[in-house]
Amino acid sequence: MAIHVLLNTKGGVGKSTLSWHVMPALFTKLGKSFKIFEIDNNNVTNVFHQSTIIKDNTQTVKTSDKNIAAEIIFQTMTSNDELILDAGGGDDALKVIEIVKSIGQAKINWFIPLNRNLAQLKNALNTYEQINDPQNTYFILNGYTSINDIADEFLFYFGNTDMNIEGIRDQLKIEREFSIPF
Repeated sequence: MAIHVLLNTKGGVGKSTLSWHVMPALFTKLGKSFKIFEIDNNNVTNVFHQSTIIKDNTQTVKTSDKNIAAEIIFQTMTSNDELILDAGGGDDALKVIEIVKSIGQAKINWFIPLNRNLAQLKNALNTYEQINDPQNTYFILNGYTSINDIADEFLFYFGNTDMNIEGIRDQLKIEREFSIPF
């Protein structure tokens, strides 16, 4: 059992799509039970709540709810469920990082989705720095159109020697990443 945190200080990068589609499908395929916590003061992704895969496995809470840390700790200690945390953007993401880090003994995987937008890459870097756990952090290159052209599509992530652009992947020595097609 682990806590899988999907966050970025920017909205619209695919956190909820990954939390509500990709992760549940993966855990279902692996025969693992899961619980999704949506932690967001601004959104409620209730469109997926009636899915047969995730029905009865979701809870939406606000980052302003002081009991959220206790609830996550309780879930962590009393079940074998994989916990998926879908964090809101902006300050919500920073609050979720703080809450999750306060848990202590749990196995935590951090997932930072980003797309090709340079501004969103900057937010992903800010999120990465706030997490400060490179061994358990994964970058998700979200929405590529061609796996053969992914380095060109995510130019500032991979870099390009011909254009004299050093990518953040090499700068930060990122080893954990995966890609999801558009």
